[in-house]
Amino acid sequence: MNFFKKLLFIRKKKEIVFFSEGKYQWKFFQKFVCDILSKTEKKVFFITSDKDDHAFNLNHKNLEVIYIGKGFLRMVFLSFIHSKILITSTPDLGASYFKKSPFVNKYIYIPHSIGSTHLTYKEKAFDNFETIFCVGENHIKEIQEREKKFNLKKKELIKFGYPYLKILREEYQSKANKNNNSNDSCILYAPSWGKDSSLEYIDLSSIEFLTQNYKVLFKPHPMSFKKNKKSLEKMTKKFEIHNNFELVNSSDNQSLFSSGLLITDWSGISFEFFFLKDKPKIIFLDTPIRAINDKYKELGIITLEEKFRSKMGLVCGTGSEQIINAVKTIMKTENLTDFDNKGVEKKILFAYNDSLSDCLKIVMQDIKTK
Repeated sequence: MNFFKKLLFIRKKKEIVFFSEGKYQWKFFQKFVCDILSKTEKKVFFITSDKDDHAFNLNHKNLEVIYIGKGFLRMVFLSFIHSKILITSTPDLGASYFKKSPFVNKYIYIPHSIGSTHLTYKEKAFDNFETIFCVGENHIKEIQEREKKFNLKKKELIKFGYPYLKILREEYQSKANKNNNSNDSCILYAPSWGKDSSLEYIDLSSIEFLTQNYKVLFKPHPMSFKKNKKSLEKMTKKFEIHNNFELVNSSDNQSLFSSGLLITDWSGISFEFFFLKDKPKIIFLDTPIRAINDKYKELGIITLEEKFRSKMGLVCGTGSEQIINAVKTIMKTENLTDFDNKGVEKKILFAYNDSLSDCLKIVMQDIKTK
């Protein structure tokens, strides 16, 4: 689609539009996009800033994927697009380049994390959405408390769940059936990003020790290539010649499947690993809490991350001896925790299959409005 066709597309009245910042977000849209296409005859437009977005791989008569790039065109595109609803996994609506279009009836947010809304997002990240699809009761309570505390307009809070976990589980079980399941000889190190990332604290001699005894998969967050560039490059250069060290892509699920142990800090990947595995083994490095919203305590609700961290795995320091001892301990332990991960999942996550009909109903009702 050339520039002028894109401008014409902006003014064309549409019913359902998805917006994605990049291909890494497709996994959070995938189930819902496919369910809309399979259960309705509605035309779906998927606009993306990434020319390599995985949405381009989905071939369906009622799906049109449009690349808009970044910069000025994207800002114009989003500021003036016409649609009855716009669904996105990008927070901070109304800020930066992501302005609200006066020609969109309703903005719907799809979660891309299980973690608490008042910790790992900016303070006003969800204030301008009309509807939030919620992972679990914690999201509902956190958003309602913010609305009450700051006298904000009440949003439509819909039970949604975390369908990406279903995708992960299906892929994991499929590969496990091919004898490609996880093993304790493989360790996944997946830190969060930013100034409080364990990348900025970890003693690299601990990685040296691990590569002598285990296969170490290093999976940095995409943002670390910008925000932790020096520390990331230091680690990769030091271990790039090691046969037992491998830098893996953030969208690579195989690293999650094949690893018997996860080492992380405050990354949301811990929830995915915990719910995916039958006997999850996780080491949490004791770094400062990763709070995008430094006012998160003002809400008065303990975050999901703080509540379950010590129950999901071992917490240890970032020193070499501390990490090595933690790994030795955890590898010798058959059942690290008596914390029932399947029971916890039912407790804190809405079941997507149970929520789907209500979510589709919301969408169908919204596109009937004038």
